[in-house]
Amino acid sequence: AINGFEQALEAFVTIDVALAVANVVTSSGTAWICPRVTPSDSHMRFVALTNACIPDCVPVDVQQSNSGVLVTGFNSSGKSTLLRSIGMATVLHQVTGVVPAGDAAMPVFDRICSRAGATDALAIGCSTFMSQLLDTAKILRAIDNTPGHKLALFDEVGANTNEVEGFALAVSIMNFCVARGANSWFATHFTAPKIQKRVVMD
Repeated sequence: AINGFEQALEAFVTIDVALAVANVVTSSGTAWICPRVTPSDSHMRFVALTNACIPDCVPVDVQQSNSGVLVTGFNSSGKSTLLRSIGMATVLHQVTGVVPAGDAAMPVFDRICSRAGATDALAIGCSTFMSQLLDTAKILRAIDNTPGHKLALFDEVGANTNEVEGFALAVSIMNFCVARGANSWFATHFTAPKIQKRVVMD
């Protein structure tokens, strides 16, 4: 009897999720697509990708050509929004099967790691920079110690400290992730030529 109840409950939950997804897709006013699933070592591609949480989000085309992608630009240029859109599209793809885009092709990931935002816990002596380092360390350990295909998103790598230290951190984190085969995206305020001289984007 318990197994039958659990099966019925699972069926109701599945139907509820499917109806919720259908409601969002049909009422959002944004194009949605079922992405083509590609091999785990392939790159992601999006046409007219938007962020489902941002009204009037400007669609963007994304064509990944390396396992490590560097996103640079001035303040308020959309670096963080792009990384969040990619992260959200990945989660939506693996949970619901649809993403807010005109077209998409992407692999399935075993682990999704993200470091974004500025937080602190001054009451326990944890500054914004320390919080960033602790979060980054957790992600690097996950990339290094867990099997499977991983997606890593780092927003403003090397921020909240002086330029020399920040640049060294950014380069080290990028090289670490790329060398271990993680599908890695980095948004940073450091200029692209300066970073690319020291990072091997395989």
